[in-house]
Amino acid sequence: MTELILFLPYWLWALIIFFSAVFVSFVIGIIVSGGEDDEAASGCSTVIAFLLVGFLLAWFSDLYEETDLRSAQSDARDYKSRQHELWTKDSVSFLSERLSARKAMEEKVKEDTVSYSPAVANTIELLENRIRDYEFRTFALKDALIDSALRTGIYTKADAQASRKDYGIVLRRSTGIAEINPDDMSIKSINSGSPASEAGLTEGDIITEIVRHDEQDWKIMEESDIFTLTGNYLYFGSMLVKIAPKQGIRPVGRIGIYMEDSFYAGTPAIKILTVMEDEPADLSGLMEGDLIVKINDSPLLSHLDFRYYFINLDTIVSTKLGIIRDGSEMNVLVENRLWRETEYIVPLVARDIPYMTDETYAEWVKLTDALKLSLDRMKANQRFLYLMRKKNDISPANQDKTEEINKLIVEAKKTADRNIELFKLEENNE
Repeated sequence: MTELILFLPYWLWALIIFFSAVFVSFVIGIIVSGGEDDEAASGCSTVIAFLLVGFLLAWFSDLYEETDLRSAQSDARDYKSRQHELWTKDSVSFLSERLSARKAMEEKVKEDTVSYSPAVANTIELLENRIRDYEFRTFALKDALIDSALRTGIYTKADAQASRKDYGIVLRRSTGIAEINPDDMSIKSINSGSPASEAGLTEGDIITEIVRHDEQDWKIMEESDIFTLTGNYLYFGSMLVKIAPKQGIRPVGRIGIYMEDSFYAGTPAIKILTVMEDEPADLSGLMEGDLIVKINDSPLLSHLDFRYYFINLDTIVSTKLGIIRDGSEMNVLVENRLWRETEYIVPLVARDIPYMTDETYAEWVKLTDALKLSLDRMKANQRFLYLMRKKNDISPANQDKTEEINKLIVEAKKTADRNIELFKLEENNE
């Protein structure tokens, strides 16, 4: 029907309707007058023609416009569908080419790495194997936790089936603050193995102010901010919160430094920017430019490990810091000077945390994240080194960068050794 209506242009349909209406009106006029009075038949035909033409043109105009609109919408949908099909086909082809090119690039980088340092290539392979090992372990542990929750009635069969569909571990992107009392903004519960738990926050601590991930300035904690801290995120967010301790006063450690996040041999480190005079860091011999890589013989697996350690200290103790100075590693004993604060600032991140709480589970999640961070940095450095070596092969002699490349190769080997030591990659890890 649509094709028939739109087969002719509107003006041609209007002529057809006009002459058809006039003819029909003329016939009706003759019938009404009995064919005896020509003048009466003509007058009657004119009136009928006028009314019929007006009615038919008004009706057909609406019909034609509606049909034309439906046709245009149908064409638009068809065009969109064709474009989407073409886009999908092009995207699949493009992604396939990109993946193939990326895979070929990775193979070339791997071959190049083996050529100048089999030890570096071997370390990357060991990191990949260790990550797969921990992902397999967490997958098995997840199944065990689901079975336990099912037996004890915590999970229904439907819950268990839904959880098993998730790859590896059951995760929830959150700060780890599970519940907040809206009356006084006190923390009611915290998930273990989460940023909030690692920061030393406890049930009963009161959140007074917050700098959300989408804001710049401090604001008073309100009920609308509760979901920001307890919600299940679709992205990795970060924020700062001010905490009033449950007991009113909490000892918070200070050693007197300004610092920034850094890396040493591909692993997290804290770089000292400034040492305050006569503070514990100064008295212990820490210097500007030192890299802190260990706390009490435990390597930093994330940059927040250092900040979280000094947030919640119960007694005045000394801390052994492992530092890198001029390429050498040494230990420094620093006194923790405690400040009895009624309010202090805690950095929180929204990251994947175990939804089913278990200490081993949380430990494996954190270690897997640290392994992936080291692997990504090592691979990125090797890609950069590969491109630099290739560019150097075709560059003029006056732009030779062999010396710089050799320094990067030495750094790559140092990073490999550091990862083997930090993650004990050559051990069986049973």
